[in-house]
Amino acid sequence: MVNKTLSQLLRTTSHTSFELVYYFNLLFPLDLLPLPDMDGLSKVQFMTKLHEKAHVYMVKKGEWYAKLDNKGKKGRVLEKGNVLWVHLRKERFPTLRKYKLLPRLGGWGRD
Repeated sequence: MVNKTLSQLLRTTSHTSFELVYYFNLLFPLDLLPLPDMDGLSKVQFMTKLHEKAHVYMVKKGEWYAKLDNKGKKGRVLEKGNVLWVHLRKERFPTLRKYKLLPRLGGWGRD
C-alpha cells in the first residue's frame, strides 16, 4: 500500500513531495526498483527547473493568501509622532490582576 501523501498534491507547491525529491511521480511501489542511470547533468537541470517552478508557485500562493487575508483592510502608514491607543489586557499582567476570591479590605463578602 502506497503512502497517501505520496499520491497527494501539496497545495503550496502543486507537486507531490516524492516528485520534488526524485523527479517523477511514484505510481506503484515497484517503481522504486533501480532505474536505468540517466545523464547526471540532465537530471540536475530538470531538478533545478522543478524546484524553481515549485518556488515560484509557493511565492504566488503566499501572495494570494496574503491578499485574501488583507481583504477589506486599510493599509496604514504609521509615522513618528502619531498617537496610538494601546489596550493592554489584565491577563498580560498577572501580578496586577484581581482575582475573584482574593480577600477584600473589609473582609469576605464586604466591599
